[in-house]
Amino acid sequence: MRLSKFFSLSLLLVSNLWIGGAFAAGNNPCRDDAKKFCHDVKPGDHRIAQCLTQHAAELSSACQQFRQARQKKIDEVSHACQNDIATHCANIAPGGGRMAQCLKSKQSQLTPACKNQLQQATG
Repeated sequence: MRLSKFFSLSLLLVSNLWIGGAFAAGNNPCRDDAKKFCHDVKPGDHRIAQCLTQHAAELSSACQQFRQARQKKIDEVSHACQNDIATHCANIAPGGGRMAQCLKSKQSQLTPACKNQLQQATG
C-alpha cells in the first residue's frame, strides 16, 4: 500500500479512538447538532460525521470548534504515525478497530512521536 493510503487509515484510526470515545461518553458538543440535523441518519460508517459536514455552516459554534480541534488532532496523529502504520501494520485490513489494535500491540516498537500523539489522542 502507498503511504497516502496509510495516511487515510490513520485518519480513521484517530477519528475512532479520539472522537468516537468523546461522542459516546457524552462529551461531544455536536450531539445536539447531530440530533437536529442528522436524526434520520443511521449511525455507523461515519455517516453522522458526513451529515454534520454537509451542515457545517449551520452547526453551533461549540460543535464547529470541537470539529476543528478534532481535525487538528487527526492531522497530528496522522503525520506522526503514518510511517509506523506502514512499517508495523501494512498487512492489517482497516476497520473494526484492527488498525488501532495493531498499533497497540506494537506500542513498544512505535516511534516516540507516534506513541506520544496516540497517548494524547486517547488519553
